[in-house]
Order: sequence, then C-alpha cells, then structure tokens
Amino acid sequence: MEDAFECARNCIEAKAQTESQKEIVNRSYVLLGYIFYEQMALSKAVTALRMVPKSSYYFETRCSDYAGPLCAPVNGMTA
Repeated sequence: MEDAFECARNCIEAKAQTESQKEIVNRSYVLLGYIFYEQMALSKAVTALRMVPKSSYYFETRCSDYAGPLCAPVNGMTA
C-alpha cells in the first residue's frame, strides 16, 4: 500500500505542464480517494476526490458507484 501512496504522491507533486500530465494528476487523486475510502479514512477520501476539477475526464469517475456516497450533495452543494 505504501508503494501506491508513494507513486500517487510523486504524480501529484510533479509539475504538470500538458493536459495529459494534468489528467495523470487528477487520476492520482481519484486513486488516493478510493484507497482512503477503503481504509475508512472518509475525510481524506473526500478531500482527495474533491481535488479533481469539473473539467477533468476523471470528474465523473470520482463519483462512481464505488465512492458515490462521498460525492452526494450536502445542503444543496455538490462536491
């Protein structure tokens, strides 16, 4: 598990310049969100998943059936 965190951290910390590189960062946030969700670290999962911008290809993925409850609207606001 530590290897997965380290790989995702490296992707997120790298300076993304192209759109493809930015999408790798977004995908890394989704991966971390799912890992945190599995570990029941829900606040960390929400934080990671909310880092994915609406313009990202992975925006819909972050709220899939897997972690959908974390993306549910709260007081009329969406994640």
